[in-house]
Amino acid sequence: MGNFTKWLGAGLGFTLGGPIGAAIGFAIGSFVDGFSEKDLLLEQGEYKKQTQKNSHVNTQSGDFEMSLLVLASIVIKSDGKVDQRELDYVRTQFVGMYGKER
Repeated sequence: MGNFTKWLGAGLGFTLGGPIGAAIGFAIGSFVDGFSEKDLLLEQGEYKKQTQKNSHVNTQSGDFEMSLLVLASIVIKSDGKVDQRELDYVRTQFVGMYGKER
């Protein structure tokens, strides 16, 4: 692509962040410009091989719910304090979605 990617990055960077954004965009454009089509296709092939190897990942009942609870706890703790109203809201939502048994 030549210098097009570098200057496209610089233009987008300038639009979003002024002169400093232009410098960062130019650097990112230079980095992206260093990849060839062969590199990208090779990386895609490696990704497909890796996902085919790991396609037998075992999931269990409740994994999704546990992931949601972990995410909710991170969001609740994000402001540095745990509020009872937030806990009650998450509890109400989970009971509404999955029932008391779950």
